[in-house]
Amino acid sequence: MARPSQTVSDFFQSIASQKRERLGQLEPNWQERYETPTHAHDVILYLGCNVLRTPQVAHDVTRVFEKLGLNFTSVGGAQFCCGVPWARAGDTDKQERVAETTVERFASFGASTLVLWCPSCRVHFSESDLTQTIESRDIDVIDAAEFLAGLADDGRIAWRQASTAPQRVMLHAHAGRETSEPERTRASNDQRNVERILAAMPGIEIVGTAVVASELGYHCGFAEVNEPVYESQIRQLDEQARQAGAEAIVTISHACQRSITERSLVTVDVRNYAALLRDAIAA
Repeated sequence: MARPSQTVSDFFQSIASQKRERLGQLEPNWQERYETPTHAHDVILYLGCNVLRTPQVAHDVTRVFEKLGLNFTSVGGAQFCCGVPWARAGDTDKQERVAETTVERFASFGASTLVLWCPSCRVHFSESDLTQTIESRDIDVIDAAEFLAGLADDGRIAWRQASTAPQRVMLHAHAGRETSEPERTRASNDQRNVERILAAMPGIEIVGTAVVASELGYHCGFAEVNEPVYESQIRQLDEQARQAGAEAIVTISHACQRSITERSLVTVDVRNYAALLRDAIAA
């Protein structure tokens, strides 16, 4: 059996390989290598690690924060790991050391708010004491969808005027496994907050929300646990979207965006909500 460190090493190598393959003409607008900050930031956008398998999503959400004019830094990758890969590999000592290093790096940015993009990071934060540890450093922790929905509700997003008829979209959402309260909380909050964002966005009409079976967890990264059920659920999603006249299926998680598009199971366009938000915000 491979040692936990070897397993985690393979995990990060896989992410790096997929990022290189999919970057295309994109220039990363986020930070993966830690450097001592030269000035303070108000907000840290914490991308996590797995989103780098879908660099377009990482680029889109960072671009959203840029267009909002926030004083922020966007970070992700192995040097900012929350420790969950080591926790899943059973190496709790390494997990704690990695998490402590990341918390110190967060604190060095002088920010008052940490915005979490990755659902797995958020669930890990909830299942451990990481949220309390970070908040003890006077840094508020909030999910990306909740943060952005709050800005929309407060009228702090300058929208681009829609020049065409509204695009009809169906939201793809998860319920979380019944055995995990953090998963169910994260999934429910994300669904509600992304619905708020889409409802505020000019040129978007929500025709429905399709929630997949709870056994598929809180994002489509759980697909491999039960591939037949997953494929059946996504084909049903495609059928629901077409019957409702949706022009696009909107994903919440980068894992859903990757899993659905890679399997070619749907006939409707699939877009992450960060891409829609990027396009809807005035330059």
